[in-house]
Amino acid sequence: MKASQKRLVVKSLIEGLRRNGDRIFAISQETSRGFVAVDRGILRQSGYTRKLRNGIELGYKAPYSARVEFGQPEFHYTGSQNVKIKKHVIHTKEGVKTIKAHTRTYVNKRLVRIRPHQDWSRGEIEASYGMRIPGNVTNVKIYGAPIFVVMSRIPARQGQFFFSRAIFEGIKKLPDDMKWSLAKIGKVG
Repeated sequence: MKASQKRLVVKSLIEGLRRNGDRIFAISQETSRGFVAVDRGILRQSGYTRKLRNGIELGYKAPYSARVEFGQPEFHYTGSQNVKIKKHVIHTKEGVKTIKAHTRTYVNKRLVRIRPHQDWSRGEIEASYGMRIPGNVTNVKIYGAPIFVVMSRIPARQGQFFFSRAIFEGIKKLPDDMKWSLAKIGKVG
């Protein structure tokens, strides 16, 4: 086989591999069959494919995509956290009350700042973070005011393995995609 024919075969095989990658990505995007999880659509929108010199790269860029895919074990906070709280105003039934600056210590707990993105309802925030949000927050606008929550643990999350399942399903068609790409060049050598 001549060098030019070898290059043609390699190019064809790479094209078949890319076709299979596109197929796997399309499967992973299917919500009706339970692949990518869709709450707000951010994870699904973060999916990408990128052609490489010798293949294709596909994945999800959302910062929480690995937790959705593989899950997360429960985590309990240990130690203490000292939090300096600035002077602030609170509204009570009796009226407005000014609270002086002070320090609060959380033992085996953490004060966690949640900065909600998009237009999330209280229920969506609670479902996303797996916890109850105290206070009377009903709706938070895009990059709204941060919410502070005291947590003693981060709850466990089961992995959904949406991407792994798409790969296992799509890879079965790899021989067909290779045959398709090789058939395009016809008989070589």
